[in-house]
Amino acid sequence: MVWKKLDARRGAGGRTRVKAFHRSGFTLVEIMVAVVVAGVLMAAGLPSFIHFSRSLSQKQARDLLEGSLRLARQQAVTSHRPIVVAFGNGISTAGVTTYSVHTDVNGDRVKQIGEPWKSFTLPGGTQLTSVSLSPIDSVIFDSSGALAPSVTGGSVVVGGQSGDLDTLLISATGLVYRP
Repeated sequence: MVWKKLDARRGAGGRTRVKAFHRSGFTLVEIMVAVVVAGVLMAAGLPSFIHFSRSLSQKQARDLLEGSLRLARQQAVTSHRPIVVAFGNGISTAGVTTYSVHTDVNGDRVKQIGEPWKSFTLPGGTQLTSVSLSPIDSVIFDSSGALAPSVTGGSVVVGGQSGDLDTLLISATGLVYRP
């Protein structure tokens, strides 16, 4: 605070005239009003921010999965070997938060020791809500980039805490796209 002290002077009639002190700053009432207004604005915006954050995490999971599928397709073409993207544990894919990609060296579609592979985990709060690929819950890209003859295509649905669902479609030609 800046205090401006003004000196006392003798005015007419011999009386001493004292000028008041001046200071700059905010009063307690002004500060309290500002805090209340800021609190109301934050309370109004918090639910929207939480939904946005959860939605962003789900879109990140969808993009990660989409990128992995496209990269697996490209790897199948460049390596001239089948690439398998496996979801779930072979029993159920609902609620799965991880998937793996591996090069199928011997063509048996099962990940074995010595076959290069990578496991991916979806971002927090997201999961695969359904994987509908016929007849198995795996994507197998052959050396031409198309799905293996035993897989006819299907969809993978990513869900999260926001309640929204994001779907990826996979055609028999190996094309990965959003509806």
